[in-house]
Amino acid sequence: MTKPQLPTQVYLAEDEVIDWKQFLIIQARHANVTHASSKIKFTPEIIEKLAIICQSEDDLPDDSPAVLWLVLEDICKLLEKSKEYQSNTNMITETVEEAEPLSPQAQEYVATLEAQEKKQLAKREPQEANSQELAIVQAAHAVGVTVSLEEARADLATKFDLGAGSNMLRPLGTVPITPMDIARGMVYGAKLEQSGSWIYADAVNMLMQLNFEDVTNQIAAMLGKANSTLYNYARTARKIPQELRDESIPLTVYSELVNRRYEEDEEKNNAVIAELAEQAVAEKWSCGDARSHADLKQGKQPKPKKQQARYLVIFPGNVPIFTNSEPVWSQGIQAYDTKQHMRLFDDGKMISWVAVAVEPSDEQIRELQSSIKQQEAAQ
Repeated sequence: MTKPQLPTQVYLAEDEVIDWKQFLIIQARHANVTHASSKIKFTPEIIEKLAIICQSEDDLPDDSPAVLWLVLEDICKLLEKSKEYQSNTNMITETVEEAEPLSPQAQEYVATLEAQEKKQLAKREPQEANSQELAIVQAAHAVGVTVSLEEARADLATKFDLGAGSNMLRPLGTVPITPMDIARGMVYGAKLEQSGSWIYADAVNMLMQLNFEDVTNQIAAMLGKANSTLYNYARTARKIPQELRDESIPLTVYSELVNRRYEEDEEKNNAVIAELAEQAVAEKWSCGDARSHADLKQGKQPKPKKQQARYLVIFPGNVPIFTNSEPVWSQGIQAYDTKQHMRLFDDGKMISWVAVAVEPSDEQIRELQSSIKQQEAAQ
């Protein structure tokens, strides 16, 4: 895929235009201020890479840090707005050889960002930050070890709306919420397994918005959850509003829908996701169904399902093949009908199909198929 054409100028408003390099510098500073506790130091080069993703069909890897997803969404929205402003003023973008000096308004904005950046970096002593993070993780650990599911739910219900079928974690707004409360919700959702996926995902997003990404990683590790799963769930929860979540459809089905780009315009893209989500509920889609419908929406042809051959024949020398043709008996072969779970048997008087005493497992069949492919590749 060729590198998309990046703009040479960005419209901050219909009468405010800045050079592309200036845009990258300003957005790098803005990201560092907004996500001061992140371990990622944003540079103009990183912002430009995110801008390239915005203007192509590429996407970040599923296990990318959540802060990258947040900054990516911000950059995409700004570039989309820039296109609208440019269209409204009917101006033609020209190549800029050298960066124009910043306008007084832009200079003031950058100065404000620099001051905020210094203030954020000096805001908390490392020991205090570590102490708070430890307290949050300890609160989460208590839910995982010493508190029953019933007790945990009763405690959370005094502060959060858990929704019908545990499909969300939303503060009631009647009492103060602490990061420890959110961490308890994250563990409670994980303990519910699939039925608590939305609670888990919403809690992750709330902690990340409070700049506790490291805490979510620590809790995920404590729970034995992969970081890629954590970030995928969190992104799905951001894209699927609570009114579109149905308790009969697992979160993983929705994930198949949101990890795609259907329209360049963000609002139109979200509308397509909402349409597919409603269809998934109405038709009770599985992950495979969601993947196929997402492919069709993107204009891709669905992949044909591979049909497993009916008969397994093992020749002398332990050489297996799968075939749809009924095998002919010969001395030394073993033949199985994998659909009817029968084998070809010679009792000395006649050859016939008899029931298999122990049926081969799907895993054994897959191992044999893999062995066949390896043999074929070696020939």
